[in-house]
Amino acid sequence: MKSIAGNVRLSASDLSNHLACNHLTTLDLDAATGSRAAPKWNSPDAFVLQQRGIAHEAAYIQHLQSLGLSVINLQDEGAGDEKSAFSKTCTAIESGVDVIVQAVLAQGGDWFGRATQQVW
Repeated sequence: MKSIAGNVRLSASDLSNHLACNHLTTLDLDAATGSRAAPKWNSPDAFVLQQRGIAHEAAYIQHLQSLGLSVINLQDEGAGDEKSAFSKTCTAIESGVDVIVQAVLAQGGDWFGRATQQVW
């Protein structure tokens, strides 16, 4: 969840978090708008899960490439310019690439997210 120029932008993770805990949405909204500081503590087990997820994703991408599929990785796109990253995703779709890793998805200015892997 991010607050940009007074507008709150949501992601699929925000929706998932809300379904798991309505109060978490309130806490996240407060942090996004600056009413509350975001927590600084990170769970060590969450870090281990994150690292395993990254390794799994890399292995899966390598597997897809070994099958002869064309793969474009947009993982580092969108860090600064989300519109450009969304445009690169659209271009990749139009080009007929088989797999788009971390495709940038957006709807208006309110929703923004990434697909981990998408086979087109």
